[in-house]
Amino acid sequence: MSIATIDVEPRVKNVSFRRDKLSVEIADGRTVFVPLEWYPRLLHASAAERANWRVMEDSDGRDIIFWEQLDEMIPAVALLFGVPSRESQHSLERWLADRLDPDLQDEINAFIEQTATGPSKVDQLTAKIRLEMIEAGVTLDDLLDGLDEIREELWRERQL
Repeated sequence: MSIATIDVEPRVKNVSFRRDKLSVEIADGRTVFVPLEWYPRLLHASAAERANWRVMEDSDGRDIIFWEQLDEMIPAVALLFGVPSRESQHSLERWLADRLDPDLQDEINAFIEQTATGPSKVDQLTAKIRLEMIEAGVTLDDLLDGLDEIREELWRERQL
């Protein structure tokens, strides 16, 4: 009995993001969708950071998708075999902490202090949402783009 071995060397054609998924189009016509939560750095990145990717080759000539700003590398073959990031929680937490600009952190702290002196519930909720957006790397433009997508989707559904 012989065992067939298959050398898989997928070539990356395009990378995009759909809602909570990373979408990678392979040159042979396949498209692979994986949950963004598999790659926390991408999950916490802004749309602009996610869009700034390139393909590199490893020493064996296999494609690797690389986001330099995020220091994230994903081998194309890992996507095909369903291998999520192996980054430790400690490493991710350190990376997230380093992402916050010190001036921005000061602004956040000042905003929190300002609202801590007897803010209304609306002020408290605004502060919480603003902090969560900053921590997640989400901008107001990202939110507005998402709302535009939802509005377009609802409009298309009404036209049917």
